[in-house]
Amino acid sequence: MADSTHTVEFFWEGGNILNDKDRWFKGAGEIYFKTRVTILGRSANLHTARFPKEVYTLHEGPYEINQTLFKGSIQNGEEVLLEVFPIEKDLLDPDDKFVPYRRRFLRSPERWAGLYEPGTDSIGDRETMRDWQIRYRVHVS
Repeated sequence: MADSTHTVEFFWEGGNILNDKDRWFKGAGEIYFKTRVTILGRSANLHTARFPKEVYTLHEGPYEINQTLFKGSIQNGEEVLLEVFPIEKDLLDPDDKFVPYRRRFLRSPERWAGLYEPGTDSIGDRETMRDWQIRYRVHVS
């Protein structure tokens, strides 16, 4: 395999909240997402971010992000771990826990290009967690 470098962009389109975890008497909470992209190869690199910059009022149904999670150079053979941690903020009680999203990308980045959304995975539905779903695209050049 050639030792070539690719520009890889993870673009987060959005997803769905399947369970907002708030009973009717508590009212809507707020949600934001912490993200972590770890590149393991010749050297380990860690990129973190928060999406959106403000918080969303949490409700069941679709949400939109439409922002780049990560864009950078990846060499053939480097491994990338994408992690997304939803954080639901409650005013009067402890924050509710959501299952984080994790996906590991191996081998050549050229193989990663495409849409990642619920129902498109041949190895189970990795883009659906217990209470939420994620949808993003990977662009490789």
